[in-house]
Amino acid sequence: RVRLKTFPLALKLLEKEGDIPDGAKRPLRDFGYHLSLCQAFQISRRDGATIAMLKEDNWCFEPVVGYGLGEAPQYFLEGHNRFPH
Repeated sequence: RVRLKTFPLALKLLEKEGDIPDGAKRPLRDFGYHLSLCQAFQISRRDGATIAMLKEDNWCFEPVVGYGLGEAPQYFLEGHNRFPH
């Protein structure tokens, strides 16, 4: 028997906005602010909520770049995204 402290987490990559499941929360639209992807993961695990994160919902740009939703700036590719040169 497994006794998880949080809900299991699943991730689905969306191709278009129309793929968002009914009842899913969009941070900017429904909460009025951006979320970092790790915050959205925690809300989903803790509350069991379905959260849809598109480019405009993200606070951090690393997941936007990592999931191919935006282009990586040169300083990011050089490893200076968190620590300046």
